Amino acid sequence: MNLLFSNPALENRFRKMVHSTTNEIGGWLCIRCEPHTWPIKFSWRDTKAALMGREADRLLFIESVVMAPNESNIPANEWSAWDWQKAKEMAAETAKMHDAFLLHFHTHPNNNSKPSPQDLVFAGSLCKVWSQRAEFCIVTPDPLRLWGHSVKFGTPANPDAKPAYECGQFFSWRMKALKQFRRE
Repeated sequence: MNLLFSNPALENRFRKMVHSTTNEIGGWLCIRCEPHTWPIKFSWRDTKAALMGREADRLLFIESVVMAPNESNIPANEWSAWDWQKAKEMAAETAKMHDAFLLHFHTHPNNNSKPSPQDLVFAGSLCKVWSQRAEFCIVTPDPLRLWGHSVKFGTPANPDAKPAYECGQFFSWRMKALKQFRRE
């Protein structure tokens, strides 16, 4: 899954939030296939096509960010929501306002973009989008990157199979390709 903030101001606020602490932070991204808050005159459809080519439908727009406090005993190394269900319900209400769906995220301050074994267990139990697949995002701070992971777990016929995952691309408003669109 490929991600782009729907506007540069939201990306900048998120960047400041990620850089404001050395602890892991987490929550949910409200994402859509079409942006609500596109800030420039250039067509977002043309931007998607220019960035993604024939796979333009695989680019998702981040409309909002919902943070959940980190209640972990070791916050520099793991993220744990204060009340997972309550935090997710609040995020779902925000997503509903944006006609969006939720994507869980948390940061890896050590800049490791690969999911840890704990991340995979967490995704398998709490981030499933359908029976054998889970989606979540790992954020690395320097430079800011959002790594959208899609994990396919073993099937009922082969539950011990190793999970297979795909990792998408993050497009920043600081990229040369997007700066070009902002000037037009």
